[in-house]
Amino acid sequence: MRTLASIQKIEELSAIPGADKIEVARILGWNVVVQKGVFRPGDKCIYCEIDSMLPDKPEYEFLRNRCWHDRLGGYRIKTSKLRGVISQGIAFPLNGVEGEIGDDLTEKLGIWKYDPPAVHGQGGVLLGCTRGAFPSFIPKTDETRIQSIPDVLERHRGVVVCATEKYDGTSMTCFLDSEDNELHVCSRNLDVYPPDHEHGKPSVYWEVAQKLQIESILHNMGGEFAIQGEIIGPGIQKNKYGLPTTDLKIFNLFDTKKGAYVGWYDAMSQLVDGNLPQRNLAATVVDPFPLEHSVEDILNLAKGNSELADTPREGIVIRPVVETRDLKLGRLSFKAINNDFLLKHGE
Repeated sequence: MRTLASIQKIEELSAIPGADKIEVARILGWNVVVQKGVFRPGDKCIYCEIDSMLPDKPEYEFLRNRCWHDRLGGYRIKTSKLRGVISQGIAFPLNGVEGEIGDDLTEKLGIWKYDPPAVHGQGGVLLGCTRGAFPSFIPKTDETRIQSIPDVLERHRGVVVCATEKYDGTSMTCFLDSEDNELHVCSRNLDVYPPDHEHGKPSVYWEVAQKLQIESILHNMGGEFAIQGEIIGPGIQKNKYGLPTTDLKIFNLFDTKKGAYVGWYDAMSQLVDGNLPQRNLAATVVDPFPLEHSVEDILNLAKGNSELADTPREGIVIRPVVETRDLKLGRLSFKAINNDFLLKHGE
């Protein structure tokens, strides 16, 4: 479960020109607008990241006008801009909560992650149409934002990395069953029956898998891999790219026999050799470069338009050219979301 609320330290405080009642706190790699005078540098606080859903409790009532979400019955924390300053997340005094910096308070405070309905209309996963949960032997697709792990930049300084575009869609994972070589197609959380199964129904996941002949590609590659990508197009996340049909952008290749990800450039080569069209690979935003960047540098790299349309890209995913492990993070891989995208779409 993602850590949405935790005990963190106020690293520094900065004034906002012309603002008498608010100031900017630096928490991890995030800038958060706070009430002036509540914190001092070095203070502990409760920090809730963007995408946090806070429960309907009296202590959060002050958020109702700008954060209340009717459908989910809670307060959604998202990116905002106050007096020209981008603020991401919210900070509270400890108010009696005990713990050390880094302690996860997500469950204790009843906070959950905001997940928008990724697929609308008839393309979604319908109840009763799934084989079961997402397979436990394949990691789910999720990346940590660089602002939450700024120290990773120092631990891996000089490592050669690549940056690919992050797309705003819905996650799909495909693999062949090790026993009968049958294709399995999964959403972010579920293994979905094919439409011709007695319990199956049409879904965008199988539509895309069949259109791109994913089963054939996996067989061409030897069958011991899982392909992971993002479905984009009509009916998905409001189709921000204006695409006429659904498509897939692949960003991961997982070796199910070794239980490890394949390095990105090796993955691209194997996928293309397996007859995957080049256009279905996540686009490279920046050519390989040594990791010698600050959080702000990485966020600046995330800016710019999508390869698909004249609209801000969602962001970038950065990972090493050669697969690398991090002691705290696990797989060395993280994302940076484009703030222009967040502000444009109210995220």
